Order: sequence, then C-alpha cells, then structure tokens
Amino acid sequence: MRRIWIALGVSLIALPALAQTNVQKCVSEDPDVAIAGCTALIQEGQLDTAHLVGVSVIRGNAYSDKEMYDQAIADYSKALSLKPDPVAYGDRGLVYAKQGNAPLALADFRAALAIDPTDQVALDGLKRLGVSH
Repeated sequence: MRRIWIALGVSLIALPALAQTNVQKCVSEDPDVAIAGCTALIQEGQLDTAHLVGVSVIRGNAYSDKEMYDQAIADYSKALSLKPDPVAYGDRGLVYAKQGNAPLALADFRAALAIDPTDQVALDGLKRLGVSH
C-alpha cells in the first residue's frame, strides 16, 4: 500500500515555485513522475532531514510500484540512516517480503512496531508472514 505524506507537501509550501512543482510531481500517482519530482527535490539540496526522509520514502514507494526493488530498498535505507521511521521500516519490509526475504522483512516489521506498536503495515506484514508480534 502506498502511503503519501500529505504533511510533506503542505510543509514545503514555503519553497520557491520550482520546488513546489517538484513537490507536486513527487506526490504524483504516476511512479515515473514521482521519481523525477522526488529526485529533483533531493538534488536541490534544500530539504531538512525530516523532509528528506519523507521524500526518500515516497520515491522508494514509486520504485516499488515499478518493481525496481533494489532502488526502493536503497531509498528506504537512506531514509532510515537519517531517522528511524516506522513507515520506512514497514515499506522496506514489504519489499523484502516481495523478494522472498522473510528474515529481513520480519526484522523491518518488528522495527516499525518498536517505534509505533499500531503500525498497520507492519502488523499486516507479520500476519502475512505467519508471525504474531
């Protein structure tokens, strides 16, 4: 399931017009448009850590939608290197599960739940793996 952080777009309103266009692209439902927009935002170098985490997760989701799993994992891992985040852990866990890597998926779902015990993506992921939390 793709989760878009609406707060990301709202909090980036103060950026220059070009950046706002890239925000709109980054949150596009079209994965190719989202990847281009998020990449442009990252390359502009104007994002604080919280927004860089969000943009990396969104781009990771777009890569996942295109079944470009290595790129998705790289983006989720980049986000997690900046800040432990249950969304990034849960989404990376989903990709690991799609790749058949249950041990890494399990670890990520548990890490997400350690941060947010109500994270539905992680709870559902554990259930699909046949594991209770």
